[in-house]
Amino acid sequence: MKIIIKIGTSSLSKEDGAININIIQELVKTIYKLMSQGHDVLLVTSGAVGCGKSLIKKANDMSIHLKDDAFSKKETYSTVEKTVLSGMGQGRLLSYYAHEFEKTGLLVEQVLIAGEKDINNSFFNDNIDVCFKIGIVPIINANDTVYDKELVENANKRFSDNDILAAELAHSIRADVLILITNVSGYIDENNKVVSEIRYEEIDEFIANTKKSVSLGGTGGMHSKLSTCKIAGCNTYIIHNSQICNIDLLLRGERIGTKIIVG
Repeated sequence: MKIIIKIGTSSLSKEDGAININIIQELVKTIYKLMSQGHDVLLVTSGAVGCGKSLIKKANDMSIHLKDDAFSKKETYSTVEKTVLSGMGQGRLLSYYAHEFEKTGLLVEQVLIAGEKDINNSFFNDNIDVCFKIGIVPIINANDTVYDKELVENANKRFSDNDILAAELAHSIRADVLILITNVSGYIDENNKVVSEIRYEEIDEFIANTKKSVSLGGTGGMHSKLSTCKIAGCNTYIIHNSQICNIDLLLRGERIGTKIIVG
């Protein structure tokens, strides 16, 4: 089975914005278990900007010298400043994953995606196939450091968030399952109850009744997650990060979070 797991910034971050290593460790253990069971797993991870922010906030404590000391004390950042933070944080984020995966005996490949053209070609798919064949974990994130203008000029449409990126990847590699890890227990209805199943023909109705919102530190939200299901072309699960350890049970039919049934 080809499985894509996407984890958002809110699930990876502590309250102070720093990366939660315990979550990464739990995710790595789960992916190792899934691969040991014969599944192919691709990981889409957010968190680079948050990781960069954490680094810059600690600049003084780390004896790092900045020409503009005020930058480390800012509360909000412009779009281009966020691309710098992303570029800073991406290497640190990958190092966390690589370290934990190596402890289980697995290697990782980093793939930064600028836009749709990057995944809708045979070479990209060949790359992922080789990873699956030899047992390497592809870790994918958006390449935030490239300019929007360049993306438009090259007709390389940028992904609005990693939920959409994960769905496009699921479609491109013909994944069997897409799992979206978030900081809520699934789709919550007006009675504050988790909706356990949503059928494909019901998605538009649920989208229409869902407010557009984003999680703290992230760019997605439940509206975005529901929209991804129409793109992915496979069954999609929305689960809380506390359920990472139960993903293998979920795949065996246990009801966890919200399942969007495509086929």
